[in-house]
Amino acid sequence: MDLNGRRLSENTVGDVLHYYAPSFEEFVHKYRNFKNHPDKQLHGNPLGLPKRLWRDIVNTSGWDEGQLRDYYDNWVAFSDDEIDRMSARRGLLRRQPIVVEVPSAREVIRAVGPRGSTDVAPGE
Repeated sequence: MDLNGRRLSENTVGDVLHYYAPSFEEFVHKYRNFKNHPDKQLHGNPLGLPKRLWRDIVNTSGWDEGQLRDYYDNWVAFSDDEIDRMSARRGLLRRQPIVVEVPSAREVIRAVGPRGSTDVAPGE
């Protein structure tokens, strides 16, 4: 509903591709960019714990690259066993896998295009 009580229109175009850190390098880059991000979101809700914690670890812990990489490997990245377990599961309402390998976000965006969605085979 909008502020006048009118129903808003909606348009469903597919699923959301979301990842918090596909690689160590992108993890560090992302959270360095959040260095001056406030502890509250624009609407006033507190920033979530992982985002706040990772922002501070990357920017104010004093850790060198090796220490950050160890932290990432142990606490952020999924292990091969975790990926295997999640890959074997299926969604509750759909029989699709809940984990899909995405070798490159650019490839997915290029395949989906500006509107709609298409299936992307691994390695395309």
